[in-house]
Amino acid sequence: MAPYALTPTSERGSLSDGELNGHGNGVHESTNGNVDHEPSSGAANGHHDAHRNGVALSDGDSSEPPQLVLESAPAIPYETAYTSGYTDGYTEGYTKSHIELQNQPIAIVGMSCRFPGNVSTPDEFWELCARARTGFSEIPKDRFSGNRFVHPNPGKSGTTNAHGGNFVQADLKAFDAPFFSFTAQEATSLDPQQRLLLECTFEALESAGIPKHSIVGQDVGCFIGGTFSEYEADLFRDPETIPMHQATGQ
Repeated sequence: MAPYALTPTSERGSLSDGELNGHGNGVHESTNGNVDHEPSSGAANGHHDAHRNGVALSDGDSSEPPQLVLESAPAIPYETAYTSGYTDGYTEGYTKSHIELQNQPIAIVGMSCRFPGNVSTPDEFWELCARARTGFSEIPKDRFSGNRFVHPNPGKSGTTNAHGGNFVQADLKAFDAPFFSFTAQEATSLDPQQRLLLECTFEALESAGIPKHSIVGQDVGCFIGGTFSEYEADLFRDPETIPMHQATGQ
């Protein structure tokens, strides 16, 4: 099914008898529930057909409920299917989507961050940019020994030729587990990235002036993209010391 066949509920639920007029394009549904593949003009046969975003509807005199006939997407060669999904898919999904989907206002009402360069607030991030500072630093000794793993040959396995990087200086041990209703055992199993995410999420709500109790039970989501899971691998170093909640903590 084409991406543009998915339309908001407000559009699907607002089809009136006046809107259900002859818009069939060769595929429509007859009053007895059977699919008729003959061309239809809509006005000539008296049926009220609608074809919106690849979905055909009918409003006949039959007592049976109307059925949906989904228009199949055009066949795409296998060799070009991947690139076509990125080019045609996004383009058609926007141009053929409902007007409400094309004009969704977005307002940033709260911000929070954790960046290299000892940046823990948006104000500190602005100061870093305004003063043209950098978050680059030498490898912190509490991460790993740079003298032990640094080697000038980038092809040597088990080593790195980088003498520094951009490291977040946040103290992960300062995570307030009781504030987020976590026990000590659960907090130990929680990935440090998730700890920072919880703190930043609360700070963003606080910055926006939104009490956290006001979003309980609401359709609110927090979306993030993560890459590495070294903490999980570190927990598996000794099977005898794996935390109790390791399976649910990642």
